[in-house]
Amino acid sequence: ILEARVSGDCPLFDGLEDIAAAEGIGSLACLPFGRGERRDGIITAYFASPEGPPVDDVQLLAIVAAEIASVLESLRLRRQQVATLHQFEQILDTFQDETALLEHLLSITLTVWGVRRGAIYRPNQERCVLMCAYPEAPSPDLAAVMDQVACRVVHTHAPYVIPDLRLAPESNNVRLFGSLAGIPILSGHDLFGVMVLIADEAGFFRAQHATFLLSVGHYAGLAISNARLQAQVEHMAVIEERYRLAREIHDGLAQTLSFIGWRLDRATRLMEQGRWEDLETELEEIRQGLREAYLDVREAIDGLRLNLDHPEGLVGALREYIAGFQARTGLNIAFQAHVSPDKIPPEVAVQLLRIAQESLTNVRKHARARRVWVTLAQEGDAVVLRVQDDGIGFDPSRPQDRDHVGLSSMRERAAKIGGEFQLSSRPGQGTSVQVRVPLRTPLSEAERP
Repeated sequence: ILEARVSGDCPLFDGLEDIAAAEGIGSLACLPFGRGERRDGIITAYFASPEGPPVDDVQLLAIVAAEIASVLESLRLRRQQVATLHQFEQILDTFQDETALLEHLLSITLTVWGVRRGAIYRPNQERCVLMCAYPEAPSPDLAAVMDQVACRVVHTHAPYVIPDLRLAPESNNVRLFGSLAGIPILSGHDLFGVMVLIADEAGFFRAQHATFLLSVGHYAGLAISNARLQAQVEHMAVIEERYRLAREIHDGLAQTLSFIGWRLDRATRLMEQGRWEDLETELEEIRQGLREAYLDVREAIDGLRLNLDHPEGLVGALREYIAGFQARTGLNIAFQAHVSPDKIPPEVAVQLLRIAQESLTNVRKHARARRVWVTLAQEGDAVVLRVQDDGIGFDPSRPQDRDHVGLSSMRERAAKIGGEFQLSSRPGQGTSVQVRVPLRTPLSEAERP
């Protein structure tokens, strides 16, 4: 604290004595405030007393300065907390490998909190295992302290702070400098690991920081939990596609090949009997069956390759698939799109692409159509996919044979994305398949919580 009198030899008042007298100022006190060695600001107070600042007033100013420093510290911590959580949120859907995700979370936390060194530990049945350290592995003495802190956090599931490593019992009389914080990476009651941060400055981490550090750990745990959930969802999607492919092979390709085998047996008998005209007819039907089997195999392979890695998203991927399908089958297909690709969520786009594929496969197998119309459009707050043909149609009220298993698959896909599936057909008047999926619109500022 700096104290000065106008009547003294303080250079702050040189040439300002008359102004000070006019303002009724006889002395002043300057009180710095901040954290540790860092100065965030100074309070300057002026007093009428020519003998110097009154002691009681200076003590009151010291309390005010401490309160200001505390408020600034809370604001700083809150800003760091929000910045860390914001950075974590940006990568929630980016990483699926847990090790890479943990390393990135550690790097973000170090950067936002202005800390140079840190590490992440993963618990196992025997001890805490060091997974990664940034930017380099700690010294053996510091590593021993970090190991103790990590194991303590694993057992308590609570943050642990050492404000001054020089005074910490964990240091075992080894001269270490700075402060340390151990943060549990939690999601619910599940502990995924411990993040340990080391600051060069003593007092950088303090006990009152525990709440802020815990929130960082919870959000890091959410990122890990999200990565695991995403991996499970993708695994389930792979299983579902395998099941779909197996069902299509069993109900389509397997039956076609069985039918071809039976026709070949019949062709052999016709050849043995010398019925050459009947044999020629039989061979032509076998050739047609083989063409159908080839198309089934091609469409199954194309179904496995279907993805949205196209510059135009769903619109471009659908246009590309239709062009290839048209080239293989000779069908005349008209395609129109009246929707912005970025309006359609990826999970909706994938299912609509597969529904379009299955619809066109049904047209090829059953419709005997000359023309097909495929449209993708936004109608109000929904995206609508339509596939129409001018084929022979059928009576939807009658039970369908196994060849129409694609209809149930399309209904399942539409239901999965909250869509409405509609099938319209009459004998001799073609068939129309329509899927309407509501689009989620972003909340306005007023609607956001």
